[in-house]
Amino acid sequence: MVNGSLLLAFFYLVVIGTSLTFSLYLNGAQKIGGAKAGILSCAEPLSSALLSLLLLGITFTLPDWLGTLLILASVVLIAIDSRRRVRAA
Repeated sequence: MVNGSLLLAFFYLVVIGTSLTFSLYLNGAQKIGGAKAGILSCAEPLSSALLSLLLLGITFTLPDWLGTLLILASVVLIAIDSRRRVRAA
């Protein structure tokens, strides 16, 4: 059943959660460059996991920690590779 609070939540998710954040991301990407923005976007799952750990008290299991380490390692490797390419150019 559709009511006012459901419509308000939907509006919030669409406007704030999607449109505004994506617009801010694109604006930031223009300012810092695509390579840095791409690296930062790879770290997005880490920030979500960290916030859920700190704010919601979620307990991480071993697979969660392993996934976190894999994401962190990939972000570091991408950053190292992009620095090497900039120096080589």
